Amino acid sequence: MNMLSHRAIVLVVSCVVAACSREAPPAGHDDHAASEQLGQVHFETSCRPAVEADFDRAIALLHSFSFGTANRAFQGVLARDPDCAMAHWGQALTHWGNPFAGLKPPAAVAQGRAAFERGLATGMPTERERAYLNAAAELFRDAETRDQRARTLAYERAMAALHAAFPDDREAAVFYALAVNQTALPTDKTYALQLKAAGILEPLFAEQPEHPGLAHYIIHAST
Repeated sequence: MNMLSHRAIVLVVSCVVAACSREAPPAGHDDHAASEQLGQVHFETSCRPAVEADFDRAIALLHSFSFGTANRAFQGVLARDPDCAMAHWGQALTHWGNPFAGLKPPAAVAQGRAAFERGLATGMPTERERAYLNAAAELFRDAETRDQRARTLAYERAMAALHAAFPDDREAAVFYALAVNQTALPTDKTYALQLKAAGILEPLFAEQPEHPGLAHYIIHAST
């Protein structure tokens, strides 16, 4: 059939069922109206405790591929905490957008580069937060001389190092798996990278079935 084991196929079906069982927002409503259906995620930061819930909502929107709304949500975090460096990291990833959507337009790359540069210059990010910012930087840095695949591979290596350095960070594992999967070539019929990504994501989904991105990411790793 494809490269997945029977266990992984069952898990993917479970993911689809879990995703579809959530009530869909009424037609014509934007992401703000659907915020209660975003799922559950927590991303630890050194930002002010008062913006924790807002930051988590922005992360949920990012995982939901609602990039424009996520960008505005991260901007809302910055309005309440201008020293929140990780909100700039989140904005950088919103400019990268769908990791499976092909070449990124130059304007989006320029905006992403500006966002991570602002993040590195903002507040006092922790070692872990700087690792996230420096990893995102690989997606945008030297775009004039490095092609997108080279930058994506560099991002995957940086996320591998971050995941190894902070093995208890669940979100680092999620973003690392996503980075692995987006480097897979359609010509590779061993599906080694998809299997690697799925191997990271499956235990996380078992632990966090209401996570806003895991079901979607597992499906991407299984097709």
